Order: sequence, then C-alpha cells, then structure tokens
Amino acid sequence: MHYDKRNRAALAELAPNTKKAALKWYDFLIKNDIELLIYDARRTYAEQLANVRSGASQTMTSYHLVGQALDFVPIKDGKADWAGYGRADIKKALAEAKRLGFEWGGDWASFVDKPHLQYNYKGYGSDKVLAASPVVKPAPKPASKPAAPKGDGKAIVPVPKYPLYRTQEAKKMVQKDIERVQRAVGVPVTSKFDAATEKAVKAYQKRKKLVADGVVGKDTWNMLF
Repeated sequence: MHYDKRNRAALAELAPNTKKAALKWYDFLIKNDIELLIYDARRTYAEQLANVRSGASQTMTSYHLVGQALDFVPIKDGKADWAGYGRADIKKALAEAKRLGFEWGGDWASFVDKPHLQYNYKGYGSDKVLAASPVVKPAPKPASKPAAPKGDGKAIVPVPKYPLYRTQEAKKMVQKDIERVQRAVGVPVTSKFDAATEKAVKAYQKRKKLVADGVVGKDTWNMLF
C-alpha cells in the first residue's frame, strides 16, 4: 500500500468498534492490491464547524466527530484518482466495506459524498470511548519535545518550494497552494494565509501529533495531501 503509514495513522483515530471493522477492510484492500489513501477520519468540533461554514459538510452531527467515519480517495500511480470511484477494484472495495457494515456516502440521494464511509454501529455516537466529548483535549506536554512524525515520503500534490505560513513573503507562496491548504483544514478560501488559516493548521497539526507551529512545511503538507 503506497500510503500505508498515513492510512494506519488515520485508522488509529477511529472509535474502537469502527476501527476494528475498518482494519478488517484495510486487510482486504492489501490482500487484493487495492490502492487508496484514507485522508480523513476523526474531526474535532472546531474542524467540523469550519467545514459546515465553508460548505464542505452539511451537518454538525457528522460521524467524523464521534470517530465512526473515514474519507478516502482511490490512488493510481501514487496519485489521487478523484474520478476513480467507479473503478472495478474500488467497487470491489466498497462492496466489502458494506459487507462489514459501513455505509457509503456515494449511495446517498441528497448529498452524494463518494469519499465517505461511516460505521453506524448502534447509532450515532454509540462507539462510546471517543463519543464522550466532541472536542479532543490536548495531551499534557512531554518533558522533551518528540520528533515530528514523517509522512510516507511523497505527497499526492508536490510539496511547495517554500513553506507556507502567515508571515511568509507573498512572492514565495503560490496562491493555489494556499487555497489547497484552506480547503483541507476547512476554512474559507481567501487565497491568503490569514490568521484563521494559521489557527486551523495548528489545530490539524495537534490532532496529527505534528509540531503545532502553524507552518505548512513538508511533514504537514504530506499529511494533508
């Protein structure tokens, strides 16, 4: 699996029963050589609120909030294949996910969401270990700062030449890169690396156990994309 490290990190965020089913599905993908990237799993309340405000989501009762959902994109030649949900191998993967009890957003009539899989289990918030609070509390600070985890080496979208951050020179940042980051962290697309973007990037970095400095460098970019 090309993005195995990132996929397993996302699956680790899920609530226990959802994670158990998702890992069975992931084993099926590996055995059948089905390549995909699981790019989102559990979200904080603030992240979901930002998604609703930007139009990326329509509900504040998202199964992502309680660790019972994941989002994925098919991979082809190491790159995202957003048009690939109709591929034969992805149809096979979806059939297995449904067999294991997942609901696919691509089957929805009103708000079609092809990247989305959710595990209803016994209902919304029924996977109780993570459902107790919609907001993830920050972990206590360790005595020494741990090394930031690395991505799988290559992002789907090439890493920008210069890191992106709020006080970076405008000429060193490509507008499309800023817009990609804003969509990924769920803030309004302004094409400028503003304070809201910095705050959302820090929240994302904390959730992914990266150095939460608000700077989109290689490690953060590889996690996002």
